[in-house]
Amino acid sequence: MLIRQIQSADAPLLADGFTRLSDQSRQMRFLTRKKELSPAELRYFTEIDHHDHEALGALDHDDGRGVGIARYVRDAEDPQAAEIAVTIVITLAPCRARLLDLAWAAFRVGIMAE
Repeated sequence: MLIRQIQSADAPLLADGFTRLSDQSRQMRFLTRKKELSPAELRYFTEIDHHDHEALGALDHDDGRGVGIARYVRDAEDPQAAEIAVTIVITLAPCRARLLDLAWAAFRVGIMAE
């Protein structure tokens, strides 16, 4: 498993991963029924500044497909707070553990846990 920062070129990987989520996972993540991500959503999720909006993706070494993503988006009014989201396509303990790297990335840029 490879964990790395998301880049704008990852839009196709993100779209593919989304298709592999269960209906229930999509509903829980987006609070609505959703069949696919729009081009605007793919841009938002992949064209990030890696400071106020950071995202780490987990890729399967065997096939290169995405298996998870974790992100934070800093609150513009409270720079020590952020919205955090984690989505995992498959349940892998190493993936969940490695996505904790996102918490460290948030801490390094001044976002504090409560």
